[in-house]
Amino acid sequence: MHFNLAPWSFFSDLNKNLAKKRGNFLGLCVKDPYLEALFIHFLKRSENYKGFISFDGRSIDSDWFDRNLASLDLFSSNGPIVITRAELLGERVVSRFIEDYSKISRNLVFIFSSKSSFYQKCVKKLKDDLFLTITQPRFWEKETYFRFLGKTLNIRLSDEVEAYLIKSLPDRSSDYVRAFNILRLHFGNDCQNIELSKVQELIPPEFLDSFLLADLYSQKKGSLFWKKLIELEVSESSLQEFFGFMQSHLLKLSDTSYISEKKTLNSYDKKILTQSKLWTKSELHTSIRTFGKLQVEAKKGFGGVRLQIRLNSIALS
Repeated sequence: MHFNLAPWSFFSDLNKNLAKKRGNFLGLCVKDPYLEALFIHFLKRSENYKGFISFDGRSIDSDWFDRNLASLDLFSSNGPIVITRAELLGERVVSRFIEDYSKISRNLVFIFSSKSSFYQKCVKKLKDDLFLTITQPRFWEKETYFRFLGKTLNIRLSDEVEAYLIKSLPDRSSDYVRAFNILRLHFGNDCQNIELSKVQELIPPEFLDSFLLADLYSQKKGSLFWKKLIELEVSESSLQEFFGFMQSHLLKLSDTSYISEKKTLNSYDKKILTQSKLWTKSELHTSIRTFGKLQVEAKKGFGGVRLQIRLNSIALS
């Protein structure tokens, strides 16, 4: 069995989700390190998995399989095993897990932090076992994700502070958790009566609104686009991500054929269709190269990208 679940759906009904498993294998594909750590935390408290032994996927081979899973030793442990970074399992031992499945009596949890052919094989062949993918929150789910993490960490915020943080932080769990920990360190778990100005001093705005900026650029409002980009006080890693996003966005403007395959269009798709008519292929390719160069500068660090942004604002506005 395989299910795709958003983080808040997965963790809110974790025991119910785990109860769907009828075989010995439980597989979880989760790319976010914080969500992986949260899952392991819950496993430690679970009746079926508490007291588990953990192994890294890179350390497991056929000898390990024989010692821990295929042994008939009456004195060997039969407790649950968690295998992290399961995408690093070698082909030979992967085949053992599939072909010698009937020899395994222990509960096994495989945690994948990236795509894996082993994960796909398990989903296709092991119908009684449970495999879950925690999906990455979409940009319109930012508020839901923020509130889920706050509830998980038992941080209570006023509506004003919550709105400020959602608007001001990049939509990554690492940034959200860092902000929650800063607030807890200074004010405790209950921050409902903390003045917004105090929060702003501790956590300045870092969010780069990619869609707003992309919209400005796509409407050929170059002067306003570069002005807003210069004013931003964000990390170079955030700029690097943004310039990558801009290249992807402009590629969609240059080739809108992907939209014809969709049954229904969202607001972003509709804007792509409208804005693509404002550009020539040559203009788009030039812009894509520009943002590619900026991405390289941002990756280098040392502040060079900010100078390049200013130069572009003069030359391209």
